[in-house]
Amino acid sequence: MHGPTTVFLLVLVLAHVSGAETITGIIYCDNYFEFYFNGELIQKDPMTFTPHNAVEVSFGWDGVSDKHYAILCQDYASESGYEYIDGGRPQLGDGALIAEFSDGTVTTPEWKLFVANHGPTEESEQAGCDGNNLDLCEVQENGNPVNWAAEDFDYYQWEDATVYSANEAGWGRAPTWEEGLGCCTATSPLDRSTLTLNNGCSVNYDPETGQEVMATVSESECLSPRDVLGDSVAVFLWGSDLEKDNRILFRYSILLDTYSFELDFGNSTSMNATNTSNVEMTNEEEESTPSLDITINGEPQEEPEVEKTVDSNDGEVAKLGGLNPASSSPLHLRLQAFAVGAAFMVGSIVLQH
Repeated sequence: MHGPTTVFLLVLVLAHVSGAETITGIIYCDNYFEFYFNGELIQKDPMTFTPHNAVEVSFGWDGVSDKHYAILCQDYASESGYEYIDGGRPQLGDGALIAEFSDGTVTTPEWKLFVANHGPTEESEQAGCDGNNLDLCEVQENGNPVNWAAEDFDYYQWEDATVYSANEAGWGRAPTWEEGLGCCTATSPLDRSTLTLNNGCSVNYDPETGQEVMATVSESECLSPRDVLGDSVAVFLWGSDLEKDNRILFRYSILLDTYSFELDFGNSTSMNATNTSNVEMTNEEEESTPSLDITINGEPQEEPEVEKTVDSNDGEVAKLGGLNPASSSPLHLRLQAFAVGAAFMVGSIVLQH
């Protein structure tokens, strides 16, 4: 005969214990980039054309959120898709992105991309567009999707990035840092000439006004890409067309481990919980020993060895080893069970590698 019904309220709290940290990195895009982390704009490339500069970046991470990297990369192109259109030798430029970060994130084929601007189009080339007939050239402007850099933006159906070798993508014209002048030497995307303002240092060509404008550039934003990324495990990425894909949006995310916990109180219905949840369940037996099954990213974990200690509140602490979360830091699960008509129980579980 069953005894009185016992209702357990179980509170599962899952949290990383690594704490907030500062992540640093280096980004090189031919020619210009904008970098976002978890939806926040972190850095704009201060040099919009040449020299081809790599830029140091630094930003905070709270230690518990998923990581969402987003980079807009722009290879200069006129309305025809060509550069150097006033110099008598128009050509199609080639873009490239390579980046690495101190948390281990690097550009790899797993990054996704959206081609926001492409051209000249194949149709316009069939109609006679080439370097000698720029008026016949057309580009396809797809626009930047609304909130494309946001944490919750669904980019997973975007195409995979294409990997290029350093020889294919190239390191470009490395910058030099000149005290008193800044990042040198900038050239015109119209005719290859050296810009004249400030001796061609820390200056950009503004295609909207046709004027040279000063840029605020620090030495850490004027790095030689080959010097700082030449030995990196990161790879060059771009769209499938190295020359005609002009503006590309890149996305990459690191999702933290998803843990689920199932407690089975004898003949009662099993309870499942993922991450942080409050769950009520009913146990119709007077005495039963709950069992805890743990799943990480959909993979059931073998029963780990348990080392029990006592915490300051006289609650039981069980350390579970042998688990295999993808993240490097231990995670804490606190299990609190409040029983109606039965003894009060409290304990916590530390998930460790």
